[in-house]
Amino acid sequence: MNESRTTWPDRPVRLVPRGHRDPEGSAGFAVTSAAYREFVRSARLRPFIGGELRRLRAGRDLIAVGAAIRTAFADAEWPVGVAGAIAAGYARLGGDGTAVTVRSLGSGHQEVFHDVRTTNDVLAACRRCFAAPFTAEAIAEREACRVSQFDVAVSIGIERESSPVTVTSTGFAPTAAECAGYVIDNAEIRQLAAWAVALDRNYGRRVN
Repeated sequence: MNESRTTWPDRPVRLVPRGHRDPEGSAGFAVTSAAYREFVRSARLRPFIGGELRRLRAGRDLIAVGAAIRTAFADAEWPVGVAGAIAAGYARLGGDGTAVTVRSLGSGHQEVFHDVRTTNDVLAACRRCFAAPFTAEAIAEREACRVSQFDVAVSIGIERESSPVTVTSTGFAPTAAECAGYVIDNAEIRQLAAWAVALDRNYGRRVN
């Protein structure tokens, strides 16, 4: 499967309005694949990933390669604009003290974190979601299928676990331009979820 064809589109998007409540009783937003790519670019992870893959093909242990790449994601610094956009989205759900679920979206290995309650922990969970495509199993599958290890991108869904909540400040105040392309609102997160289900079904049909 060419995963580059299944990543989420880059386009201007809307944030959840402050104090917004979803009519179905939930609220959330998504971190787009544009944010993933900016994170990888800013942290210079692509050269590191390439070096680990060369070591793999030269005989290094697959599990060690996957662990090294995921550790690099976990240790990487956030681009200010991306971190600010995620923090702003979380603030609109209630901010620090508000329990949210953070999950990666799309086909392949997925990460899910429940009861995440601080901005720092949301960002940490997002790092681990970004690293999700680099488990040993996922790397091995792409190698076997001759799919580029760089033809992956991750979107993340972040959803409030309880409602209603009081909005609090996180100390981030990004402009609309800084947020554009990095986070999207409730209606669009549901659309992403529908796309993810369709992609998983199509992927299953291709490999079975």
